Amino acid sequence: MLESLFSLKGKVALITGGSRGIGRAIALAYAEAGADLVISSRNRRPPELQKVAEEIQAVGKKALPVPAHVGRKEELESLVQKTLEAFGRIDILVNNAGANPVLSAMIDLEEDSFEKVLEVNLKGAFLLSKAVAREMIKKGSGGRIINMSSVSGLRARDDGTGAYCISKAAMNMMTQVMAWSLPPTISW
Repeated sequence: MLESLFSLKGKVALITGGSRGIGRAIALAYAEAGADLVISSRNRRPPELQKVAEEIQAVGKKALPVPAHVGRKEELESLVQKTLEAFGRIDILVNNAGANPVLSAMIDLEEDSFEKVLEVNLKGAFLLSKAVAREMIKKGSGGRIINMSSVSGLRARDDGTGAYCISKAAMNMMTQVMAWSLPPTISW
């Protein structure tokens, strides 16, 4: 039924944070809509990632689980390379991976904790978007890049999630800037 509403037949989608939650739900919905998937999550979640891959395969679509930490450039480069080796292209990128490993008032937030939040929630999406956009441009068929944000990026809160709010606000602006700077065949 979902495929009749919007078809992704013949498309290849790469989803970070795909082992559970929103990422898993997106992956399964895309598979039902006809896409083949590459799903990724941190290296400590391979069993969960494999389970989602099996769920995708159960609906008749191809699934490649690739453990990768979005905060590590070399792992992102490997993720893109493995996707291209398996499928030859990337039509859709969903930057879904996110983290908020610490709750702290901003004045008490340690620098390394702040950097970790930005590394996962912003830098990883930036690096992966650049790499995938280059491949989309090279292939000439365009594509879609979807950055998952949060209402936390729209309004400040005083609940210890300041670094997360900052990272999601920056994600929103990065999405807009990249949308303006890339060819119109790649939409955000």
